[in-house]
Amino acid sequence: NSSRPNTAVIFLIAQLSLVHFVNIAQGWGLILFVPKVYNNYNVQVDSNSPNCSNVFGGQFIKMALLSGLAPFVAKAVAYIAQFFVSLPTSLVFSSFVSSVSFLLLSVLGVQEVLISSEVLMGIIKAAFAYLNLTLWFYMMEAFEPSIMTLASVTVEGFSKLGALIGCSLVAFLSVDIVSYTMCILGALQTSVASFLWFSIWKN
Repeated sequence: NSSRPNTAVIFLIAQLSLVHFVNIAQGWGLILFVPKVYNNYNVQVDSNSPNCSNVFGGQFIKMALLSGLAPFVAKAVAYIAQFFVSLPTSLVFSSFVSSVSFLLLSVLGVQEVLISSEVLMGIIKAAFAYLNLTLWFYMMEAFEPSIMTLASVTVEGFSKLGALIGCSLVAFLSVDIVSYTMCILGALQTSVASFLWFSIWKN
């Protein structure tokens, strides 16, 4: 820790910015991704239905659970986990879980078996929330107050770019391509988080 941003501090900020960029790209992208999956599934099941392009019925409740309950539980777990598990380990774990879930979505076919897609999307949403809170805990621990402002502004700035890219990917690409893309981004995120973990373990 230093009162001035030296090379090591700047490098750490860059790493955390990349981790948060992917985290927000996946999390915000999933906001549009979930209804798109239901929409495509409805078309696949009954292409002649007048409501086939809409999300309806119990799917709204499932969307609410995916978007609300899963992140709430994950954040509660993340808060408790910080007392028992190192923050870098939590970053690697949540990033890895999210990446593997997107990979499984790609392999299984997003709309082929809806229940498996729902489970995986719930896991991704939970991993997103878990990593998000853990990252801010890590930043508060890693940076002194004099550096925290710079770090927060930089990391949060990259997150806005992540939100834009994540939502754009879902808006303009098919769900299968989005799954593969998010998986690749997740692999990059996991690599950076693993490097953070290894650097701290080595020291």
